[in-house]
Amino acid sequence: MVFDELRGRLEVVHIDRIRFGDLCVGTFEGNEVLVRYGQHHVGKDCIIRFSNKQRSELPFSFFISSHIPPGFRGLGPYDYILEGVVDLGEVYNKPARAMETLFGRYRPGDVFSLFYLPYPSESRSHPRFLITPWAVRSDYENSIAESIDHLLPDPYKSSRVVVAKDGDSYKNLCSKVLLSRFRGIEMEPLQH
Repeated sequence: MVFDELRGRLEVVHIDRIRFGDLCVGTFEGNEVLVRYGQHHVGKDCIIRFSNKQRSELPFSFFISSHIPPGFRGLGPYDYILEGVVDLGEVYNKPARAMETLFGRYRPGDVFSLFYLPYPSESRSHPRFLITPWAVRSDYENSIAESIDHLLPDPYKSSRVVVAKDGDSYKNLCSKVLLSRFRGIEMEPLQH
C-alpha cells in the first residue's frame, strides 16, 4: 500500500487484535494496518481514518465508528466531514478546554480546528464557531458548507470535524447542510 494514496481516507478495516493498550492491528485489502482506539471492537469491521502522517512501518489509522452505512465504499479526504454531538460549553474564552472536551469523547486523529454548531438553526443571530486550541472565531457570514470549505484545514493535514451541541442542532444543521456537499460520517464516542 502506498501511504500517500491512503492519507486522510475513510475506509472499512477489520480489527483483528490488540497490539497493546489502545493500539490494534487490523486488515485492509489483505494488508495489516494499525488502528488507534479500536480496542473495544476486535473482531468487527469498522470505519477508520488513515492518518495524515506516517507514524510507523504499517499504515496508521484512527477508529471512527463501528456503524458502517449500507453500501459504504470508502471516501477521499475532500468527500466527507466527521460529525458528532458534544456540548463544548462556554467556548468563547476557553478554546483549549473545548478541544480537550472533544478529545474526551472522540479521537478522529489530527484535529487542528473544528467547527462548532451550538444552535439548532442557521441564521445571522446564531453564530457558529471555528475553534482551534488557541482561539475561537465566530462565523455569521458564511453558510455552513462555505465555512467548511474556507475555514477548516486541508483534509490532507487535519481531520475536518463538525460537532453540534445537542441532537436538535445536529439534526437541523449537520444532516441538512453537510449532505448537500459532503458525506457526513457520524463519529462513535469512545468507550472508556
